[in-house]
Amino acid sequence: PPRSTLFPYTTLFRSEGTTGYEFLNSLNGILVSPAGERPLRAYYDELRTLLGRFSDVAYESQRLILRASMSSELSVLARRLDRISEQHRWSRDLTIGTLQEVLASTIACFPVYRTYVAAGDVEAAPGDVAHVRRALAAAKRRSASISASAFDFLGDVLLMRDPEGLLEPERAERRDFVLRFQQLTGPVMAKGIEDTAFFRHFPLLSLNEVGGGPSRWATPVAEFHATMAERGRLRPAALSATQTHDTKRAEDHRTRLDVLSEIPLEWIATVTSWREAADALKSRVNGLAVPDADDEYYVYQTIVGACPPEPMTAEAWGALSKRVEEAIVKALREAKRNSSWINPDPDYEEATRGFVSRLLDPRGSFVPMLAAFVGRVNGPGLMSSLSQLVIKVTAPGVPDFFQGTELWDFSMTDPDNRRPVDFAVRTAILADLSRRDASDRPGLLRELRENLDDGRLKLLMTRTLLNARRDHADLFARGEYRPLAVEGPRRDHVVAFARSHEGEVAVTVTGRLFASFGAADPWDPAAWAATTIDVPPDLRGTLRDAVTGVTRLVGGKVALSELFESMPFAALVGRRSA
Repeated sequence: PPRSTLFPYTTLFRSEGTTGYEFLNSLNGILVSPAGERPLRAYYDELRTLLGRFSDVAYESQRLILRASMSSELSVLARRLDRISEQHRWSRDLTIGTLQEVLASTIACFPVYRTYVAAGDVEAAPGDVAHVRRALAAAKRRSASISASAFDFLGDVLLMRDPEGLLEPERAERRDFVLRFQQLTGPVMAKGIEDTAFFRHFPLLSLNEVGGGPSRWATPVAEFHATMAERGRLRPAALSATQTHDTKRAEDHRTRLDVLSEIPLEWIATVTSWREAADALKSRVNGLAVPDADDEYYVYQTIVGACPPEPMTAEAWGALSKRVEEAIVKALREAKRNSSWINPDPDYEEATRGFVSRLLDPRGSFVPMLAAFVGRVNGPGLMSSLSQLVIKVTAPGVPDFFQGTELWDFSMTDPDNRRPVDFAVRTAILADLSRRDASDRPGLLRELRENLDDGRLKLLMTRTLLNARRDHADLFARGEYRPLAVEGPRRDHVVAFARSHEGEVAVTVTGRLFASFGAADPWDPAAWAATTIDVPPDLRGTLRDAVTGVTRLVGGKVALSELFESMPFAALVGRRSA
């Protein structure tokens, strides 16, 4: 853009990357076990009331938004398209009703938030062309009663394929239509998918995050490596987020729910017993038990993720119940099945609130069952959170930390994740950790591991990892990303990669999928026996582990039973050997 008096030195705007949601979903994907997909999807199909694939639920949800919240915007756009259709004899027979249906179906099938055609463009970028064609093809399949020529006409307008003989004002009207179309697809996807479909379809709630969704279950480690290598080459300054103000649940809440994918049969048996025990806690509205099976399953996943790990007083259970009630009422309204923001059903909402309150009453029989199951998944979930932390800080990108996540955070969606943060407590803990770390890190790590639930280990690791990143800024900002080969019986439980830049080397190795270790304890180095990583000769060096403080010569085959002597996370940094 030209210089201006307001911004006299601005000649070019540059984006360094995204705000980090694609990183969040890619990283979360390697913490989800593919083994859980078939049983958990099958079990969820037995419960849910809205049948079909997630793509079907998303399509209908976006159509709902277009009817209920954005009908005026759709009508205005349809009238504009109708005027454009009058410009040429091939399209002037199309009615405004047909064009409005074509628009609605195409928008509901759009695979991305928007295209990026700018005023003055004479053709669409290849990526935008692909997105428009994909949306049109999907919309045609869902609209068998509408002539394909109507969709082809819309495609010609969106892709700026003008018929001969148009006057310049007519071309300008077409370009203006494209810009206005782009302004509508984004909010429809946001409101239709993130704020509707995510609350209607949830075989595993940890998948339902901004930029993700339940259609994609788990990310293969090889794919994660390829994504990170590309990120390092093309977008090294993109943000690496694991929680934001807008995520549907906190990062530690999400990793605990990821554990359910590792123990699907145990989870199914647990929910089955919970449903039987909780049936008497439901009230009836219009002759029907409330909540219904869909909403009940949402409640169970939410309370498993939100329940703090430490023992709670009756007062604390009451406070948790109020928070969960608010989150569930919001979910009911977002789903727009049994209530909504526009037309709330106070009877259904109050019956659901009462159900949650009775579930979480410590005087009842459900709380001991809940506490026992949370105790089962809490440890593996916290360990996955620590793996997530190590990878976030050392992988390509700029690590982003949401306030309050320095310690464990099991918050639900906003406004629950925007509660005041006690920074005084965190400051005091950090000062104590810093003082003790300087004199006896091995002893401190043993203590923190034994008291994992209090979150101090997460804070210490955040501090030491960020210090290492600061001390080797160029390495982590510009370093090449290289996957490391893993061999042995625990190879599917390991993520390993290296960064290298101008003689500096970082080697990251973390465990994952800790709940499916069988009888072995992933904290025990013996659990990693005969599993190795292969560090190539050109990366060989004397490296210091930012987590444990131990310095070791790293090169060739490295035994994880030695590397994970203190804990199953390592972030080694230093210089390669001459």
